[in-house]
Amino acid sequence: MQQLASVRGHKKMALSLMCLKEGPSESLKIFMGRFNIAFLEVPTAIDEVKINALTIGLQDGDLLKSLAKHPSQTFDKLLEKVVK
Repeated sequence: MQQLASVRGHKKMALSLMCLKEGPSESLKIFMGRFNIAFLEVPTAIDEVKINALTIGLQDGDLLKSLAKHPSQTFDKLLEKVVK
């Protein structure tokens, strides 16, 4: 029981965001919802890490190509592009 209690109190690291991947049949909206939930669990992550994690997790497509051609300086600006 002590092991379970110690795991429950463990905070997620920014690196855990890199494990999130958009599923082959998953909509961008659903993936962004999952990403935002995980993102909120890692308050110490800096914008660069969040931007990289999101772009790594996206499937190859128009959005990913656009983000590669026109990188965002902040995570908020990247989210504006995703919403468009």
